[in-house]
Amino acid sequence: MRRHGWWISLCILLFLGAQTGSAQEPGQHNSGRGITVPRKEINDWLRSEIVKSGGDFESERYRFIIGFSTGHYGQDPVHAIAMRRVAFSLLNNTLAAGDQVTPVAWEMRVWDRGAPIALTEDPATRKQFVDAVPYTTQKGSRGGHDTERALYEILQALSPEEAKYTVVLLLTNSNQSQGPTGERVPLFGANNPLLLQALQRLRYRIPPVRHSFVLQHEKRNLVVDVTALFPQRIHAIPGTPGTRRYPTFPLESWQPEEDRPAPTEILPNPVAPAATTRASTITPETAPRTGMAPAAGRRGGIPLWVWIVLALLAIALAVLAARALAKPRPRPEPMAVAAAGQLLPGAVEVFLGQKSRMLHPLKTTDIWHLVREGDEIVFFETGEKAEDDAPSKQESGAGPAAPPGHAVATLQFDKKRRLCVEAMGDTQFLELKGVHIDQSNNRMLSVGIGERLFCRMDAGGVTTRLELIYHKEKRV
Repeated sequence: MRRHGWWISLCILLFLGAQTGSAQEPGQHNSGRGITVPRKEINDWLRSEIVKSGGDFESERYRFIIGFSTGHYGQDPVHAIAMRRVAFSLLNNTLAAGDQVTPVAWEMRVWDRGAPIALTEDPATRKQFVDAVPYTTQKGSRGGHDTERALYEILQALSPEEAKYTVVLLLTNSNQSQGPTGERVPLFGANNPLLLQALQRLRYRIPPVRHSFVLQHEKRNLVVDVTALFPQRIHAIPGTPGTRRYPTFPLESWQPEEDRPAPTEILPNPVAPAATTRASTITPETAPRTGMAPAAGRRGGIPLWVWIVLALLAIALAVLAARALAKPRPRPEPMAVAAAGQLLPGAVEVFLGQKSRMLHPLKTTDIWHLVREGDEIVFFETGEKAEDDAPSKQESGAGPAAPPGHAVATLQFDKKRRLCVEAMGDTQFLELKGVHIDQSNNRMLSVGIGERLFCRMDAGGVTTRLELIYHKEKRV
């Protein structure tokens, strides 16, 4: 078998090479049918912010620069899909013919910028945007993202006239700028005078608007943060019609196909009846020219050499499997199974404003709620959750009953035995400081044993200081 090893290795390399080459093609990526997108919340938020800038969203058309933070794509591809789904939901059911969309990719700096794509009734214009958004990290990426630097670099390419009708939406896994893991890289800074001068020169609202959307994927919450810029007084794109934007694009024309809603899903905006131009008939030749080249067409079928490589690889793997089965297998070591309600070491000290509380003893099934009572936030103990419940599944009915009053956050342990504080409703965690804050964001705090984290918690207008200390031993 050894003398044939080089041939098997070659087959594997050829196969992986073929897979890698095709993995970068737009449209080959899973767009996330298993992800539930809060379409109404996304739609309502964007409309309300444009109204705050004096716009008439029902009849005016605008340009939307949509930026994708790609530094975490390799480590969390599911979250990358969630970010694209937020953008595609806006594309198909909030925007309309006459709007413009511009894709941007950024990490520590903007590394790819497309030209404005003018949307028409032809679904090819939306497919052009879908094909142009980033599906991979920057070449040689070290991770991280600098939100404020990306804003500044995007603004540098805008004229004062363009800024009047341009909205900037940066999508990321955390609104807080972060350098590459394990590296000390200077960040641009939210109060950088260059950014402030650019915002003032182009007449954008200060500070940038920050918001979070929670998408559901199986037992995991996917938090997509948005940092946005809206003009102080927004205007329509010159020359666009003042007709009503709804009903918007027909369902069968949505791009990509994976973003099309389920039959029972309620959409925030009405859609037009079936169109005569279907997405399946779109070709690069029929795609309109709007400053960005359409994606190259694909040839039908899989090349013969790929089938040959796959067949040789299957034979080689079958031979290896037969030899492996012939050898005596070592007896696996018994796996440690955590019992329900397993005790955890240490104690957690929680500070809410000037009040503190020690949580001890700790069990894997413990759960608490923070509840707003008037202008004060207090604890409400809700008992224990089922051991296999996800931290965010309390609304499913499998866990304990919801607390009275207005619940603003939930505290419980995840599978890694870290204490997670998950925001509920419009609660946000701001100005995070402490140990390993890269594992937290403005919707979810994560604290492990021996770690400390503190922040400012904003819960529906009630602001208080929240501090978590996970002691290795109980303190008296």
